[in-house]
Amino acid sequence: MIWLALFAAPVVFGFADFFGGVLSRRVSPWAVVGVTSAISALFALGWALLTDSLTWAGHLVVTGALAGLLYVVGYALFFRALSIGKAGVVGAIVTLSLLPPVVADVVRGQLPNAAQWLGILAIGVGVVVICEPRTIRSGSSTYVLIAAAAAMLLGTQYVLLDRASQANPDLAVVSQYVAAAAAVLVIGLVRRTTGGVDREMMPRLIAVGILFGVAALCFAAAMSGINVAVVSAVVLTEPAVLAVLGFAFKDERLSLAQWGALVVVVGGAVLTSIG
Repeated sequence: MIWLALFAAPVVFGFADFFGGVLSRRVSPWAVVGVTSAISALFALGWALLTDSLTWAGHLVVTGALAGLLYVVGYALFFRALSIGKAGVVGAIVTLSLLPPVVADVVRGQLPNAAQWLGILAIGVGVVVICEPRTIRSGSSTYVLIAAAAAMLLGTQYVLLDRASQANPDLAVVSQYVAAAAAVLVIGLVRRTTGGVDREMMPRLIAVGILFGVAALCFAAAMSGINVAVVSAVVLTEPAVLAVLGFAFKDERLSLAQWGALVVVVGGAVLTSIG
């Protein structure tokens, strides 16, 4: 059952991210992040109460909340990029979110080993190829830049969340999602807008939020019985899921070189994670 949860996690995450990007064409990406974060918070809180693992620590709540603020901006940019660009390309670029944690490890004196350096190089080369220089020269690079910005923000969020999770993972995750949902609520109240969300869109947003919640539960279940590096490596195959969904639902076609580069990126991500 744990291994089923492990391999389900990247698939469910892929569906959640993809359809979150699709909805961002109709409503504000901020609104999508806000609703999905609120539902994810409920799932995370339910899991914590079920496992009786939620204990209070103020400094961890602060760290988790800061991670939540980065999550809001990073995911809003991610959804925006998915709404205007090719899902497979965006997914590959956001794999660069592995870089901030690597930099954080280097600052702490933990240098990557040879396998991890090879994985980082593979990601860099793969992303350059999959971004299609012809597209960038033609002036269609907006979503590439947005996705790159999202990657850096989400990578920094991972650093903060990891720091808090070492002491109490459930409290860190709950704090992140609650802070993310609260931040979007404040933005909506200040700007007096719902971001285009109406009664027709709300069920779709809730459905995507549930996908995120289920994906998070699969991830948590896998983490409870499988080495964290293995879990992270499998989850990092999500860009391939995004590429397949883009082809199936949006008829997004990648060149043979781009498909090859996507394989290199996913392989590099896995190697960096378990190296």
